[in-house]
Amino acid sequence: MAHTASAGSGGETGHEYRKHPGARILHGPHHRIGGVEAWIIWGLCTVFVVWLFSIQTGYAVVSPEIQKTAGLTVIQISLAGSIYTWAFALCQFFSGALLDRFGSRPLLAVAVAFVTAGAFLYAQTTNMATLVAAQVVLAIGSSFGFVGAGYIGGQWFPAARYGLMFGLVQSLASLGSAFGQPVISWQLTKVTWQQLLNGFGAGGVVLIVLFALLVRNPGPGPEELAQRSAATPARPPLVSSIFRDLGPVSATAMWCCPPPWRASPSARCSPWVCCGARV
Repeated sequence: MAHTASAGSGGETGHEYRKHPGARILHGPHHRIGGVEAWIIWGLCTVFVVWLFSIQTGYAVVSPEIQKTAGLTVIQISLAGSIYTWAFALCQFFSGALLDRFGSRPLLAVAVAFVTAGAFLYAQTTNMATLVAAQVVLAIGSSFGFVGAGYIGGQWFPAARYGLMFGLVQSLASLGSAFGQPVISWQLTKVTWQQLLNGFGAGGVVLIVLFALLVRNPGPGPEELAQRSAATPARPPLVSSIFRDLGPVSATAMWCCPPPWRASPSARCSPWVCCGARV
């Protein structure tokens, strides 16, 4: 009787799993960690990072052409670049937390869409306002690039290989930037800068489709999903939880690297230690 009841309970669990809203679309079946699908998804995320790094490094190449076409000054071009840096830094406060809260689907596909829109806006630059808008839109999407690739590596591969996967992403992104700049310079001898950036945007459209179809977190099995549905504690609001988590990090950084006016020369840490503390 106990066995029958247990089997019936298991049948109900499986039935409840099939009835779970969006379970098959958002999660799908349980996939093998480190398998073929893991490498495909990780590879797509790495391509995304290399692609957006190429757009970022390409800005240094095409900026003189943009300046000439749009009638901008060097100061305006530099200001637009600094706006990108500030927007990118601000968005990275939230990109990792959003991935932790909602997962890779559909956030990474949306991030690719933002970078794609930024590339197309770049191609349409005729004034300072359009250039700034392109920089902000591109920064929003780019903030999920490297963080997203690291997140996918941690989700789809064993913890013992996390460092390896993260290092591979960094190496491929650096190589992409190193080879991307001379390739972009060569391409500008063949096409206009508008056509080049539209080409980046067209590549982004293909990535959006692939990300929407393939990129996801490894789905939980029926038992794990049933446990999650049985008792899910209320989660704190997203923004307040981010700043709550940032509090200890900031306190640690201030303790390791106090401001110059609060520390004696012997107590001041080196820039390398500061960088390590803030990471």
